[in-house]
Amino acid sequence: MKKIIFLIVLLFSGIITAQTPNWTGIKETNINVGSAVSVDIFTNRDGNHIIVQESNSLKYYKMNLNGQAGSPITLESTSVISPSITGDGTRLYVVYRKSSETFIRTRVSTNGGSSWSYLAQNPPNSNGSNIESVLSNNNLHITFQEGNSVYYSRKYILDGSAWTSRYTVSGSENGTLPRIAASYGGAGKDSVYFVWQKAGTFQLNHRRYEVTTNSWSSVLFGHIVTDPYVNITSVWLSGFRITSSTIIMYFTYAGTDLQGNYRSYFNWVWKDK
Repeated sequence: MKKIIFLIVLLFSGIITAQTPNWTGIKETNINVGSAVSVDIFTNRDGNHIIVQESNSLKYYKMNLNGQAGSPITLESTSVISPSITGDGTRLYVVYRKSSETFIRTRVSTNGGSSWSYLAQNPPNSNGSNIESVLSNNNLHITFQEGNSVYYSRKYILDGSAWTSRYTVSGSENGTLPRIAASYGGAGKDSVYFVWQKAGTFQLNHRRYEVTTNSWSSVLFGHIVTDPYVNITSVWLSGFRITSSTIIMYFTYAGTDLQGNYRSYFNWVWKDK
């Protein structure tokens, strides 16, 4: 039986500082992922919120810091595409597409994951995949891939506002595996960041959107994955995060080493915003 191995980070200070965080040991959860296609997690004051995509279902688990989860809630009893979970201190959102449908759905919980409902509006898309989401300053931001392009849309969640028209984040280039993160620092500092892999290459690019001014940076070069000791054959953008001054990109690559062994590697790079 396969289970999630959960590595917990605890900050033993009420104020976020530049000190090195304290890491606990690795925790084995009681969540069975033997038939999982993908897993995603979001954490807030109510606990760790985990969604598990299986071949014909999408399940939600609420888990404590000791790795113990309650009984799952089935969000969908059918095949889904690219589920993503996000939220804030009081709300949870799961964004995904049913395999049998062309549009992206959103489910929302306002009681810590005890019950779920559908968001009435759906973002403009057709057969979106590689869906990622983030909630910031009462805006639900999503990015997704259609064909060889990366798109973005957002919705203000405190009223019945429609989703914004989709915007082509990747510009004129082909993009895949988009990732999204947000940074809110008060009026005039409401930013959304995107990283994606340039399709058919080992290159990672990024871009920034300013919500307050509705303005975009140009498409910016991020990193080309290389390794002098490996004949790289595949690269996957795994994720990224932002700090006050940097963008940190995580990626996986695979290939044959100097001894002729095929191996997979995980690495990261950082650059100034």
